Amino acid sequence: GAVELSYPGRGKDRQHQMPCCLSEQESFGLVCYAKVASHFPGGVMGQLKVRWRRKADDDEQQPQPQPQQQQEQVEGDLLGLGGMGEGVGAGKETSSPLVAETCFDLPSVVAAEPPCQVTCAYPTQTILGEAFPFSIWIENNTPLLQDLEVKMQDEAGFIYGGYKCTTEQVLPFDRSELTWYLVPVATGMMKLPNIRIHSARHAADLCVPVSSKDIFVSPR
Repeated sequence: GAVELSYPGRGKDRQHQMPCCLSEQESFGLVCYAKVASHFPGGVMGQLKVRWRRKADDDEQQPQPQPQQQQEQVEGDLLGLGGMGEGVGAGKETSSPLVAETCFDLPSVVAAEPPCQVTCAYPTQTILGEAFPFSIWIENNTPLLQDLEVKMQDEAGFIYGGYKCTTEQVLPFDRSELTWYLVPVATGMMKLPNIRIHSARHAADLCVPVSSKDIFVSPR
């Protein structure tokens, strides 16, 4: 499908497990994560169906569902367009009768092309203790000035020369280059450091494509 929804359950968002019991005047909030495919043109993501009932007196005696059943219950209630909800069960029914079933429209999504294209270059192998260049090129495809925050994230096995965190301004329809010199301090297949490029204007990260994130380091 073009859009996939996932529900992480209780975690850093401190959400309720499903199904849950709400006391009087307690609000209910649900945070879902949407993964939008590159070919999705934008539009309404679908609907969220909520089935609810009043708490019965014998609910305390009912067995509680297992975490896997809770996840299936939530996934079964996520319905939508463009493939959302396809192949997912309708959820497990509770022993008590349902009082109501309410559908809520999910917000619309606007899909846009990334404002900048990022390319990079680095060798596939090197020698222990010898510096090699790791370069990225940021191309601005818009008529606007792009302010980008660039961070080099530390990775065990390398020391490097260059900015750890910097702000780069790329002129309209222009190209900017950044280069770090990495020195490997261990041998074997080493994982290259990650580079995070954040666009403040679009409040989003740019993807840094690499054919492989590993480099082979041979001893002297």
